[in-house]
Amino acid sequence: MGGLLMPLLTEIEAAIRVRMSPELLRWFTAYAPKPGTRRKLSFETRQDEYFYDEKELLEFDSFLKEPWSHAPGARLHMPAGIVREIQAESHSGCAVCNVGNDGEAAHIDAVRDSHSNHPHNLIWLCPNHHTAYDHGHRLHATLDRPLVQYLKDRLLNEQVRCWRTELRAMQGVLLLIGELERLRTATQAPDMEMIHPSLMSMSTGTISTLRQIANRVLENEDEDFPHIPEERTLAQAVSLATDSDGLESIDAVNAVVAGVLEARDAYLDETFSTKCPLCDASSYHRGRRCPICNGSGIVASARADELDLAEFEDAVCPLCEGSRYHRSGVCLVCEGDGSVDIRDLEYIDLSEFEDAACPVCRESGRHQGEMCPICGGDGHVDIRDVGDIELYDHGV
Repeated sequence: MGGLLMPLLTEIEAAIRVRMSPELLRWFTAYAPKPGTRRKLSFETRQDEYFYDEKELLEFDSFLKEPWSHAPGARLHMPAGIVREIQAESHSGCAVCNVGNDGEAAHIDAVRDSHSNHPHNLIWLCPNHHTAYDHGHRLHATLDRPLVQYLKDRLLNEQVRCWRTELRAMQGVLLLIGELERLRTATQAPDMEMIHPSLMSMSTGTISTLRQIANRVLENEDEDFPHIPEERTLAQAVSLATDSDGLESIDAVNAVVAGVLEARDAYLDETFSTKCPLCDASSYHRGRRCPICNGSGIVASARADELDLAEFEDAVCPLCEGSRYHRSGVCLVCEGDGSVDIRDLEYIDLSEFEDAACPVCRESGRHQGEMCPICGGDGHVDIRDVGDIELYDHGV
């Protein structure tokens, strides 16, 4: 299938993808780090948030890994933004002894060989351990490259875990609030009265999970990677609103949901945001991460006012023609929806779904007296699948 348009990465998602802090990525958008070139990291802004194209991000990372140029006999210049990154990554303490005085960024692979100031080739060391590592490890025979690389990986993994926790926790809070809102709407529908007990059970379970996640946000906050004040306020308000043991009626549940929604709406106002108009804060559009909000469920209010959702309107799937099925299975283009976004039509390549004679039944639809297990009796398969069919397994 031809590639569909993919959403941009948020700052946290981009940081996790290349294991560099959001602050360093922003620095790369403002300053060209390598001498002899003006190349900076491309980005898009929405309100005060930065977003990155994944392909461009990975290409920029590869660009940083290539040898850095410098004048013969001169020291390779180390950009200030990268130095700050390495110091912050190690909490300003030597990665070996944790001494914080007079630390410095040291190359893991010697600069004379690597010619690289890529952040992953640098680690924060005190002068003693920097000297020990750079000069044949004479002071500490055990301070070798595998150990230094192990320490570097530990530092990077610590950061990535913090970013993932922040991303998942706050997204989890907002998504669960959206689910509670949808459940409340369902309970208010006249034709849903029969399933009120089921909806109430789902709501109380969601409220319990929401409280746990909000408390986790508050309890697990790292002083080096704090949540923004508005996120902390939202978590506190949600924790307070869901602190109730008397959820034995729809009215009691709806009262809790009202308090949670009030906290969510206050958060949106304080951050100049609103519910995503495409996915309605569900995080998904046609079974994939929403391309407008990148799965967060919210967007900047100013951006929402300017959005044109016409390109996301329904278009009949060109492969299954709206039937939701292709051959004997769910349509792989629309994933069983029957429709695709109008904007995706030009990217869908149907040539790989053209007919090819089934190599097992040879277009007869039957194999060894029964319906062919490969083509389901159709006699044909998609061209793209022919090379993956193991004829030996079917006695051909």
